[in-house]
Amino acid sequence: LQILGLQRTEWILPIGRKLTVVGEAHKDDSGKITIRRPENGGPFHVSTSSVDTIVSDLGIRTRYRDALDFFFISLLLEYWKNVFIR
Repeated sequence: LQILGLQRTEWILPIGRKLTVVGEAHKDDSGKITIRRPENGGPFHVSTSSVDTIVSDLGIRTRYRDALDFFFISLLLEYWKNVFIR
């Protein structure tokens, strides 16, 4: 196994940039509140997209997944019809 290349991209958020964060709020001994990855392994996401955009994208992906489910169920039913009902 030989590594042919490695690419790493880093960028800095400008001050005042709005973020959408899904994580766990944590307060340390000094009273400082931070958002961190949940200790129980739950989701942790940081995005520059708005909540509305994220929810809209989720809806599009859900409709796409539903269409794929319908397609594969149709294929399975057609196969079942041809194999078991002759």
